[in-house]
Amino acid sequence: MEIRLSETEVFSSYRMDGFSEERNYIVMTLSGSEFARILENDDDKVRLKLVKRNDKPMLNADCQNNEFSKCVPVTICKANDYIDFKTPTINPPVVGLIVKQIDSFKDIIETFFTLEVECVEMKLFPGGELKIKGVTESRDEYTITFDELSVLDEIEGAQESDVFRVNVKNIFHFIGCLPHEAKRFIIRVSDLNQIVFSVKHSTLEYLFYMSSMVQEIN
Repeated sequence: MEIRLSETEVFSSYRMDGFSEERNYIVMTLSGSEFARILENDDDKVRLKLVKRNDKPMLNADCQNNEFSKCVPVTICKANDYIDFKTPTINPPVVGLIVKQIDSFKDIIETFFTLEVECVEMKLFPGGELKIKGVTESRDEYTITFDELSVLDEIEGAQESDVFRVNVKNIFHFIGCLPHEAKRFIIRVSDLNQIVFSVKHSTLEYLFYMSSMVQEIN
């Protein structure tokens, strides 16, 4: 996972050389489970600060209401590695659908995951239809259709997408990160088969970027 802190929040040992508006942040990596524990407290606000402990970088979290303080080990990413953490460049979508049956979608993906289906094929239609097809190792084929979906008005001249292949395991893990209260998601597909799943809940937006998997040639 990615955490960014502005220059004013950075410990002096990590002050930024060559500060610029384009790169006014420090990127660090940390354990997702450790960060989740920080967010489990009941405080509405958590103050984060990059500090040093025993000459090692740590992310310090303070929750004043609960008088809770915790330091989590982090790894500071080198400037050359920033590209791996930047939001990918996505072409404008050719079609986008709002899927309100998020629980049914979760059940379908979890079923494919249980059946050890590596990838599924999807296709979006501007008339409000999403088709999903998966094939098991025993060659059993399952096709599911979501219809009467809402179409994103922001996309003019929407057209059907190509058939694209996505990794079931990746979608399964993304779904596992979503709050149980989330009721719908949006899926957008570009002309290059770049896929974006987005879920808005409360003040947060969860984004998942993918590219269609390449068909293997036997």
